[in-house]
Amino acid sequence: MTPSPFKISFDPAAVEQLRQRVRRTQWAPERHGAAWEFGVPGAELRRLAGRWVEGFDFTAAEVQLNRLPHFRVSIDGCNDVGPGATAMATLLDVSAMTNYC
Repeated sequence: MTPSPFKISFDPAAVEQLRQRVRRTQWAPERHGAAWEFGVPGAELRRLAGRWVEGFDFTAAEVQLNRLPHFRVSIDGCNDVGPGATAMATLLDVSAMTNYC
């Protein structure tokens, strides 16, 4: 149960693929006057998606996140969770991230 340190690394090809998929999104028609109780308003969702495509600096986020230590550890003999050989459970201590969010 020895923790092994790791660094967060965003694959540039995966980031570009994400951006392309968001650009190709076919958005549902806007429901004018719909409140948040019905979900995220379309204009807000498109604004947030646009930030991921054009405004989010993955490299800067990687640097910021890697200022904190990160570790992988086996818990009760379980190294991964879910379907697929590479699935992993994630435990996140958000108390250390208040300045990042």
